[in-house]
Amino acid sequence: MSETLHAVAVRAMKDAENDVAEARRLGWKWIEADRSLYDAVILPLVMTALDDECRDVLHGIRRQLWQVPVQPSGEEKMNASLRLGHRQVAEDRLLAYPMRLGKRLGDATKDDLDAEAEYFLRSGQRHLIVGTWFKLISGRLKAKTVKEQFSESQLARLQKNAEARVAA
Repeated sequence: MSETLHAVAVRAMKDAENDVAEARRLGWKWIEADRSLYDAVILPLVMTALDDECRDVLHGIRRQLWQVPVQPSGEEKMNASLRLGHRQVAEDRLLAYPMRLGKRLGDATKDDLDAEAEYFLRSGQRHLIVGTWFKLISGRLKAKTVKEQFSESQLARLQKNAEARVAA
């Protein structure tokens, strides 16, 4: 089995004596010279990048469907349909809403909806907690940077405080 990107980086950093620029040059030289290594390292990176781009496109489609007017004019319907690739986007915009695992809202079952709701509520709650935590830190920050003023244990206390505020 070929090396992973991590293994190449470890080997390159060792050979380059922790010089990042030299390690990058060495690692790329090894990757280019070995087709199986290239495939093993580059393909997962490309697939991850493609997955990220597809998710970004999906988020854009969700935003557009969410914001399409309820009673658009004929021209707005046509533009929305062309833009989103749906024939009846204006009339069925919310039924066409794409869910995370590939279904459209109109095709969702109760179990699909429950799973989707749990995911978004959990994600939203995590973002709310982290945002609250950042606000608590910001409200107390007198130094130029966080590390100049706060210890790890102080940050952990503020983290617990943020979790408690969101839970309340």
